[in-house]
Amino acid sequence: MAMDKARKVYEQFVQARENLGREALQADFDRAVVVLGKPYNTHDPGLNLFMARHLERLGLPAIPWDCLALSQVVLSERWDTLPWHYSREQLRALEFTAKYISKGRELSFALYNRCRYTNSVILIEMNA
Repeated sequence: MAMDKARKVYEQFVQARENLGREALQADFDRAVVVLGKPYNTHDPGLNLFMARHLERLGLPAIPWDCLALSQVVLSERWDTLPWHYSREQLRALEFTAKYISKGRELSFALYNRCRYTNSVILIEMNA
């Protein structure tokens, strides 16, 4: 019973998160950035050096990868052996974004990764 309630609440959370992503993608923008990374890095402003704020100042809306409708994306079987859940989810985000770009909207990627033995690193790759 508790597990059923928890599953229902989680499903509502996922749906609300995807609705936020859908709203973000329907917003009026020329270019936007999909932020990719592990959620404990991408959603912590201290760890990601306030990346969303910096992107917004540049006029680039930041859309977290986990707000995209990833449930609509089916990865090919070659990715079945990829061991990490978040890695597969980020591949889904890349597939989703590639399909979205093919519809004529401009999206770029911001990849965030905190290195274990070095300072924080932000790699931003913009589509030309």
